[in-house]
Amino acid sequence: MSSTLKSGFMDMDDYDFRSVRYTRSWVIAGFIILAVAIALAAASIALPTFLLVNPTVFDATNADLNKARSFGYTQVCFTSDNTCQYRNPNLVNDEFSSLMTNLRLAELAMHAIGIIIMCICFIAALALIIVWYKKETDNRCFQIWRLLIGIFLMLAGFCLQSSIIMIHVEQFQDKYGKSSGYPYGFNQWSESQRTTTSISYGSAYILLWLATLLCFISAWIFLGTYCCWTADNVDDDDNDYQPSLPRFSTDSDSMSRRGTESSVIYRDN
Repeated sequence: MSSTLKSGFMDMDDYDFRSVRYTRSWVIAGFIILAVAIALAAASIALPTFLLVNPTVFDATNADLNKARSFGYTQVCFTSDNTCQYRNPNLVNDEFSSLMTNLRLAELAMHAIGIIIMCICFIAALALIIVWYKKETDNRCFQIWRLLIGIFLMLAGFCLQSSIIMIHVEQFQDKYGKSSGYPYGFNQWSESQRTTTSISYGSAYILLWLATLLCFISAWIFLGTYCCWTADNVDDDDNDYQPSLPRFSTDSDSMSRRGTESSVIYRDN
């Protein structure tokens, strides 16, 4: 018969506490996943391969529109001759061009902010692991430390997700916008090119998605370890406390007054 059935109260043996090594192992796993997410996000921001455009119809009015090309935040590259052009961050030919440029800069900014936050969390997680390894116990400070890392990683994930959303908004605006002054814009294509050109997302876009997912996974791991309690988190100063039943005096006068005044409760030492 367990101690719970004997006494009617639960003690520490009746709870499923995790060891410190269990929690620490999850923290290390989240740290490694975060490192991979940072590497993928950094590679994504550097590659000019978010969007791949492969024309199949020749347009005599603009030779550059006949070339297969890929787009990044700051460059457009032509795969046929392995050359790249710089994308002007100050392009304001008209209102539509200004909108497209601002969208692209916003994508870059949110992507960069996400990487910066992840790098800060990476340093904080590394410091946590180093400090924690010097102790064999868990405490409230380490719990809050893990909670804050998880919260900021969630914020970084939302920044990367915002960048992905704005990439799709930019493509929507490019397709349905009314400007003819935006370089390589959809409205500059000939009618035949608009219906035959292959448009797909490249490696930079895929890497950004992977980085976002890994960032969220790492965030949930750190948030989960905040809720992972060890026996070190429990205050067991009162573990020896034994509840006792009230005792009443057997004196006849006291018996006659029972129920009319408060009872005296004695506690066994």
